[in-house]
Amino acid sequence: MRQEFIDPEIQKLYRSLFSGKAGRQVLEHMLLELGYFDEIETEEQRVLYNYGRRLLVFIGALEAPNLTGIVDYLARKTQLILPKGESHD
Repeated sequence: MRQEFIDPEIQKLYRSLFSGKAGRQVLEHMLLELGYFDEIETEEQRVLYNYGRRLLVFIGALEAPNLTGIVDYLARKTQLILPKGESHD
């Protein structure tokens, strides 16, 4: 992951904007509209994905300390969809 300078004041504004319930709903909608969770097949999709990723960088979601939390969250979500009685162990 390329390290880049993000103006702390801008990052503070992004975090403030997306920290409340409405902001999180808007961020979710934006990422869905950008196709962030879809497979990338075209150059246009790659550009949109990168913009979504940049939004996540601006709010600090992709910083190293948060990655463990993201992986843990995904692991918990995966367990929720397993048939009853099955486990990952």
